[in-house]
Amino acid sequence: MNYKNLGIRIRCPICGNYGTLVIKVKKGRYRQAYVIHWPDKQHYVSKFVLLDMGIDIDRVPIDEN
Repeated sequence: MNYKNLGIRIRCPICGNYGTLVIKVKKGRYRQAYVIHWPDKQHYVSKFVLLDMGIDIDRVPIDEN
């Protein structure tokens, strides 16, 4: 499982606060996006909500180290 911090600050669609967009990659292909509110909480954000915001997480290159 890899994490990719995109460094994009977005307004969280769940709570309305700002956070950093992070993508979690499982098994090489399965991707989930989270908005991280450091250090105490995180919210899962749907791929389709991000597409409405203009962010496509499938096009982000993930380093396979």
